[in-house]
Amino acid sequence: MNELLFETYGVPSVAYGIDSLFAFAHSNQPATATAPFAADGLVVSSSTSATHVIPVLNGKAVQSASKK
Repeated sequence: MNELLFETYGVPSVAYGIDSLFAFAHSNQPATATAPFAADGLVVSSSTSATHVIPVLNGKAVQSASKK
């Protein structure tokens, strides 16, 4: 996948991750650019095959406490 994106299409960068965590981070952006991202929360991602619960502390996912 990376080879195709970088070499064929010339993509400058790629970010792989959990979509619900990207959404959480985007919706909790700090008001100013100098303020650190330190939001706490609980991400619940539900689909037809599974539900994931991921706690977020100080802006970082606690993967050891995540449940499927």
